[in-house]
Amino acid sequence: MRISESVEDYIAEQRSRIDELDGLLIETIKARREVSLGIQRRRTEARGPKSDTPRENKIIEKYGEELGGRQGVSLALEVLKACRLP
Repeated sequence: MRISESVEDYIAEQRSRIDELDGLLIETIKARREVSLGIQRRRTEARGPKSDTPRENKIIEKYGEELGGRQGVSLALEVLKACRLP
């Protein structure tokens, strides 16, 4: 069974919007990573720890609250991982 043309148009429009949003997410994560890497470099140059666990825990908690429990926490962990010094 074939779906109607109007449904196909709607899906195409929404997928285009998702592509736009994905582009924004990617650019935002790139910008976040640059800021985070700068902080980590400064901290390690000052002989401090590479990460700030209490700060990361607050970020994880916020993502969990804002984005829904386990999925939010998982996303926060991936974002933090993507923004760490190698």
